Amino acid sequence: MKRDIYQEITTAILEALQAGVRPWKQCYTTSLPLRTTGDHYKGINCLRLMLEAERKGYSSPHWMTFQQATERGGYVRKGEKSTLVCFFKTFEKDDPDNEVGTVKIPVARAYHVFNLEQLEGVGQDTLGEKPTIITKTSRFFAALPGKVVETTQTPAYSPTKDQIRMPGIERFSSAEAYYATLGHEYIHWTGHESRLQRNAEHSRAGYAFEELVAELGAAFLLPQIGLQPLIDDEHAPYIAHYVKMLEDDHKAIFRASTLAQRATDYLIGLTFPVRTGEST
Repeated sequence: MKRDIYQEITTAILEALQAGVRPWKQCYTTSLPLRTTGDHYKGINCLRLMLEAERKGYSSPHWMTFQQATERGGYVRKGEKSTLVCFFKTFEKDDPDNEVGTVKIPVARAYHVFNLEQLEGVGQDTLGEKPTIITKTSRFFAALPGKVVETTQTPAYSPTKDQIRMPGIERFSSAEAYYATLGHEYIHWTGHESRLQRNAEHSRAGYAFEELVAELGAAFLLPQIGLQPLIDDEHAPYIAHYVKMLEDDHKAIFRASTLAQRATDYLIGLTFPVRTGEST
């Protein structure tokens, strides 16, 4: 029987959501999951490993394959189980409706990794350093070109006006809460037709899908600027929508994770010239 990688990963995430747990809420507990190089895992793999770290209680952010552990002189402790993640290979398929005659189809391929705490003999000095956290939070947001207007209403992004509406910072419990909320709204901002054009994906599953992208995007972005993602009371009801979405479509979380990662990379890319010129 052919293995369904999409369904396996979706089922793990769906079970957490059905238990009332947002897997991405744990991304700041230790660190975003890291490869042996010190780079972050991205998209669906980031989400999958955050969930597994929370479920198993791992405090180390480092993950690696059996071969990578062996190359570093280590081994997997007896009885330890690996975690399924994936990479994508692209295949071309004939498509007469496409002007070039073909269409590229991404297909998920499985591989397995272990957390550092499942291993013996792997020294920390054999692993890449953690990425530097951007600590100049206010400068990060000031470098973004979006229009932010002050409001007395609920924080929101308006696609028609292409502006982010935010209450004044003094109305939040802390500056960190203000910037975490602003980060969530900036993920929405990236979806505008003049930027990442998420309109097509938005229409496929409605507003709840875009909210899922924004929650995931904030979870991927905010730890990199030293903030905890915020899930307020207004976002809480969406969990039922997320469950239904994943039950109906076992690839929805893959699309949402990809779009969220793209939004995160877009925002960080916009601030790169500023960040490289300042000390942390």
